[in-house]
Amino acid sequence: MVRLSSTHALSFLISCAFAGPAEAAPRDRTLDTRASSYWLPQVKHNGVSPFNSNSSYVVFRDVTKYGAKGDATTDDHAAIQKALTDGDNCAKSSCQCSTHYPKVVYFPPGAYKVGNKLEISMYTQIKGDPTNRPTIKASSNFGDSIFIDGYPDDGGYWNTRASTLNFQKTIDNIIIDSTAVGSSVSLDLVNWAVAQATAIRNVQFNMPVGSKRQGLIMEGGNGGGGSGTYMGDMVFNGGSTGLRINNQQFHVRSCTFNNVATGITSDHLFIGVFQQMAFNNCNVGLDTGSSNSITLLDSTASNTPLVINAQKQSPTDTRSVVIDNLVTTNCATIVKRADNGENLLAGGSGTTKVASWVRGATYDGTYTKDFTAGATVKTPSKPASMLDENGRFITKPKPTFNNVAASDVINVKDGGAKGDSSTDDHAALQVVINSNVGKIIYFPYGVYRISDTLVIPPGSILQGEAWASIRAAGTVWKDQTAPKAVVQFGSASDSITSQMMDFIIEPGHVYEGAKMVEVLGDVAMYDVVMRIGGSQASSALSSSCNDVSNPCRAAFISLHVTTSGSGYFENVWGWGADHAVDGGGVSAVGSGRGALIESTRPSFFVGVAMEHHVFYAFKTTNAQNVFFGMLQTEGPYWQTSSVAPSTWGVNSAYHDPNFSNCAAGDIHCRLQFDMHVDGGSHIFSYGTAFLAIDVSGQENSIWIKNMPKNSIWYNSNVGGTGIKGGNSAFTNIIAVSGTGGGKVAVADTRSSHEWGSGGHASAFLAFV
Repeated sequence: MVRLSSTHALSFLISCAFAGPAEAAPRDRTLDTRASSYWLPQVKHNGVSPFNSNSSYVVFRDVTKYGAKGDATTDDHAAIQKALTDGDNCAKSSCQCSTHYPKVVYFPPGAYKVGNKLEISMYTQIKGDPTNRPTIKASSNFGDSIFIDGYPDDGGYWNTRASTLNFQKTIDNIIIDSTAVGSSVSLDLVNWAVAQATAIRNVQFNMPVGSKRQGLIMEGGNGGGGSGTYMGDMVFNGGSTGLRINNQQFHVRSCTFNNVATGITSDHLFIGVFQQMAFNNCNVGLDTGSSNSITLLDSTASNTPLVINAQKQSPTDTRSVVIDNLVTTNCATIVKRADNGENLLAGGSGTTKVASWVRGATYDGTYTKDFTAGATVKTPSKPASMLDENGRFITKPKPTFNNVAASDVINVKDGGAKGDSSTDDHAALQVVINSNVGKIIYFPYGVYRISDTLVIPPGSILQGEAWASIRAAGTVWKDQTAPKAVVQFGSASDSITSQMMDFIIEPGHVYEGAKMVEVLGDVAMYDVVMRIGGSQASSALSSSCNDVSNPCRAAFISLHVTTSGSGYFENVWGWGADHAVDGGGVSAVGSGRGALIESTRPSFFVGVAMEHHVFYAFKTTNAQNVFFGMLQTEGPYWQTSSVAPSTWGVNSAYHDPNFSNCAAGDIHCRLQFDMHVDGGSHIFSYGTAFLAIDVSGQENSIWIKNMPKNSIWYNSNVGGTGIKGGNSAFTNIIAVSGTGGGKVAVADTRSSHEWGSGGHASAFLAFV
């Protein structure tokens, strides 16, 4: 029996459930790969993109079958680039974006020498063999300033023309090596100017110590580096800078910086949550640069003279720094002001522990704002069930199932599923899933149409290929008064964790009763998108959702974690489409709700985004033991034309806010709550990026009622673009109502480096 609070038990389940000799599955529509013990290249890859007119298009590509040698001698650039873009008619500036060209580009073990830049198109997953990670190595005469480019610029920028729309790209299980290039040569190993549904995991960046090298940068070509949400499990060795951030927001988890001059630096960042960082033998751990706010959580530093170099701030221009559980060894200074060298938090030659320290605008139990240059604050009590053996919040790297035999990977097409977007695959999928609990259920790329709820038993493992789509298409989701799950995990009585990786879950039509994901038991989800509209798979929404004064009711809710459920959600995105990825208009998709969390067992949200919902982006009702890392939201663009609850009925069974705090028709108040909290306890929020679009001033972002116990909000950030009338984006960052006297906390800190007329609260400690 496995609970999310038991990291060792989960690892044991994964490693033991698949013991046995590997057996290669038959191959179909794949390009063969050299021998490997890893299951991925051995199983059948018969994915098909149903809306791609090229019937010979290959989804799974092994770079060696495109001519790459991996012998550390041959220049493999041309072969690898061919594998990255073969058949992709959107790898050019004339195509803004498309879902038609999904691909997994696989690197077997080897050393792949490359002499020129590699460019990554949309809907691309680069995967190396995690049992023996391949190395992509820059040749000594490397001919570009960027090694691997996730935002190619041929004068028009592939796919997006805007880094904030640069979706669906991942890099996993790779070593990127630049040590053959002279130390005096400037070279950036990865340009990652990306948006949601992107990730880098288990990647190592090797750079000469003392060189001008930078590991990862974000240059988007339009003055910004994108709107990403998650990256993690990276190691940076050497170089001048490990991670150089230029983005709206990010959650960065579990990274190590060895002998890097500056581990992390920021050119532009509204909120960054850096969890489980390790700075070893660096000059500077983290240079906040022009960041609006950063949170350093559960981290360490050793032999690093300065851990955080913080920029100048003032009461009208705060640059917030939050430290929660930092341990340093032989670090002279923990926080220093960059402009005048003032020591804000001292370290020492031995071990120094920092429990909770805040710089910026703080609010205490009297709801009074205090501007601090840096102070120790009350440490919240963290339940043991939420912590690992080292007293840190539990984290769970995305599993790769290294010891699984190919015979224990079940292809759903072998069970009769088609994935062609027109066949009803519900019955076939349900049989395959029910019959193979504990094995990997593999979904080759396709659009799998289902006419009823797909029930996922406890202990199931669902692995998608290149964001395989599960598409709702049936009358069972037509009634908003009787909502029903599209995908449902577990049951109220189970305690075994299910897992889901690399999927799209979407409605095929306007389904006002569709609960995209419902969690009744325990689940771990990675790289999953609840996409409501915007694709050819949901083209019916394009013709039905165009009247901003009468938005369609496209889906009931993106994610519901019920009172019996719990989960670990990493890089999950609930998107009510504000534009069509495959073309066409979807200007008024009315997605009812983002994420409703009622769980009392530990749940973790790491780099999660919910965008364009009517009632709220995130809501907790009597929830307990909830960890929120970086959360990102954006309000519906059309909402001032049809204010909340718009065309929806208020459903008390789902704890919908009724906007009774607002006057009828008040376009400043009847807008999506970014976060709505009702009671509960042990809610820990470490950073929010809450954005309003094209409004004339929103009254409330975070609404808290009935005083949740022992709960904190660190680095709550709000802002807006396209603000009408020159008004500020928000009046209240955090408003408190109900029990507690109806007091309101107003964060009025504004500065030019924020979103529009944005603001932020560094620490809200009223309930600690």
